[in-house]
Amino acid sequence: MDSFISSCFVHLRKPDADIFRLALDIAEVPARQVVYIENTRCSSRSRKDWGFEAFFTKITSPPARNWLRSDCRMTSPRILTINGGSSSIKFAVFEAGDPLRRILEGGIDRIGLPEATLRVKGLDPADNFSRVVSAPDHTAAVGALMDWIEERVGSDGLTAVGHRVVHGGPNYSQPQRITAEWSRSCASLVLSILSICRRKSC
Repeated sequence: MDSFISSCFVHLRKPDADIFRLALDIAEVPARQVVYIENTRCSSRSRKDWGFEAFFTKITSPPARNWLRSDCRMTSPRILTINGGSSSIKFAVFEAGDPLRRILEGGIDRIGLPEATLRVKGLDPADNFSRVVSAPDHTAAVGALMDWIEERVGSDGLTAVGHRVVHGGPNYSQPQRITAEWSRSCASLVLSILSICRRKSC
């Protein structure tokens, strides 16, 4: 299994079309290449509805005793926002609601230099600290940050992640869900910018 979606964490349920769109985005494959097997007729719709082949099957064996897991309760969704710079990464964690409630914020500074520092400030006084971390590059810095976030909110504690993009080109000026198409478009934009920079430097 490469990946899975848990309804209690993404706050979507079958037969809501958004959960199928999310699955297609994660799998990064077109709907026509998907075969979907379902055990409830309300979710086993046709290609006409969702664009992929869907089949209904009966489950004859009894469910396991722990099929309704206690860790699958609907909790307040938490959203991680990231802002990566040339030598720092800033972040914040929000609890979804109306309005959003920021419960954590901070960042890693001096990436690539000795004494890189992870600093955090939160609603809980125990979350307020600053400590030295090993961050010779951005990959190591992200690893250190995500290790702490996973320890703090749990491996399944985040519902969504948002990242600031400096410029989305002519096609993207509003928040976007990251898909394979979006990634290809941004990669193409980066190559175009690099090409312009090279011509100007000549």
